[in-house]
This record gives sequence, C-alpha cells and structure tokens, in this order.
Amino acid sequence: MEYMEYLQLKELATHGDFLSPISYYELNIEKGNFYLPMHWHEEIEITFIESGNGIYDLDLNEFPVKDKDILIIPPGILHASRFEGQQNLKNLTYVFHLNMLNSLLTDACAIKYFSPLMQGEIASPIVIHPDTPGYHMVLDCFFKLHQVYKEKTTGYELAVKSYLLLLLFQLFHHNIFTPKGGKSKIDHTSELLKNVINYIHTNYAEHITVASLASLCDFSEYHFMRFFKKHVGMTCIDYINNYRLDIASAMLKESDSSVMEIALDTGFNNISYFNKVFKSKFNVTPSQYRKLLTQFD
Repeated sequence: MEYMEYLQLKELATHGDFLSPISYYELNIEKGNFYLPMHWHEEIEITFIESGNGIYDLDLNEFPVKDKDILIIPPGILHASRFEGQQNLKNLTYVFHLNMLNSLLTDACAIKYFSPLMQGEIASPIVIHPDTPGYHMVLDCFFKLHQVYKEKTTGYELAVKSYLLLLLFQLFHHNIFTPKGGKSKIDHTSELLKNVINYIHTNYAEHITVASLASLCDFSEYHFMRFFKKHVGMTCIDYINNYRLDIASAMLKESDSSVMEIALDTGFNNISYFNKVFKSKFNVTPSQYRKLLTQFD
C-alpha cells in the first residue's frame, strides 16, 4: 500500500463492516518520510513496527518507537505519527471495535474490561517493547490473529475473535492495561482537541474560521491558536488544509469530478490557492497527481 493510500484509508474509511468490524492496514515505505496527522476514533488500534524508527504523539505525549515494538492505542486516544530517515518502514496494523467481542448479555468481560476501555479508564504505556513483561505473549497472539485474518479460511471469524480476546487477556494479565485515576488536565485538553478536530472533520467543506474553533473551547482566538499549535504541532489553518487535501487526493483517485469541483467540495474557494497548497504537500499539481494515479491502475 502506498503512503497516500494508507493515509486516506486511516482518515476516510470505515474500519471493517457490520458483519466484521475489524480492518487490517499494511504500510510500506522505502527510505522515505511518513506523517499521519492527529486524529482519534472509537476503535482500538494495534500496530506492530516490523521495521523503522519514529515518533508517535499519543494523548499529548511523545513516544519513540523502533523495530519490533507493539503499539496499543485505546479508543478515544488522540494520536499522530511521524517517521523520518533512511530506514525502510513497515507497519502492520489492526483496528477493531470492542462491540465485536461483546456478548448479548452483560457479563464480567463487559463490566470489568470492555467498559473501562471504552470509557477511557485504562492507563496504558501505549508502546510495548521487546523487554516488556508479556511482550512475547502479546506478539504471539498478534501473529496468530494476523495469520487467520489473512488466510480467511472457513470459520476464520471465530478464530479472529478468539485471538483478540486472548490478546486483551495478555494485556490485562501482565498489567500492561491498568486502571487509572480520575480526570486529569490532559484528559480535559484531549476532550477540547477532540471537539475541535471532530468539528473540522465534519465541516471541512464549509468556511471554517478561527473564531468558530476558538468558541468550541471558550478561548480567545489568540489563546486558541497557541493552544492548538502547542498540542497538535501545526497551526489550525495548516491542519484544516492538510485534512482537506487528504480528502481531495482521495477524490482525485476515486471520482471523475474536475479539479475545480474537487477544490470547491473540499472547502477551497480559490483554485490557485488549492493548486499551490496541493503541490506544496504532494510535490505535484492536482492534475499531475491524477495522471500519476492512472499509471498504477
């Protein structure tokens, strides 16, 4: 999977479907840079870093990752990632909703484990290193899950559920997942950022002002701009443009709409500005990008 295709899937696609709410993503980059903008979702995300070194921004903290690390990102956690350097990068990621593991009846699993995870009451180190207690058991579950999911033989859905449950068991059994205390300042900051990011993702096609975003946090425009830049790592205008451009790049691939129509549909009212920021991000114009995509079809 190419870099931009992976990025588009992460931002735009539903993770799995009604019958099987789990998705698999594989990222392969040969000695290049990768950046996934900050976002969040209701699913759990599990990633194995097969190769490559980088930084994950998780719940407003930076976590360095390297070869063979495992990342567990609980539901609702703000996260972004960046990989730079001359190493090849390969990540294997599963994203799934806890609803797929719930039984029809409320039981101990739902009360003691699933509900706290969904409610943000579980503290996690997020990054599991090879020397972390329980690492090899978690890794074993991950690759057994990986094998049955890729093979998709008859009854594989049952095996997928069983390995996900075993993986969660290892995380709790080895105290990788532990209860956390009450709401903290970081929790409050995360909630504010989630509201802002959700607003941008919902209204990207409309005119979004700094004032409207600041009002979501009950901040002045000046305070909000400093707040957003501090925690997201870019200005809110840059974030909005990046999100719009990711959607525009997907539309260039998946639709027959003109470049002008795509610009307007993604909130860019000035075609010259759209071309400028698109080329700045992708190193090609929108028209050139579409032509390049046809070469891979």
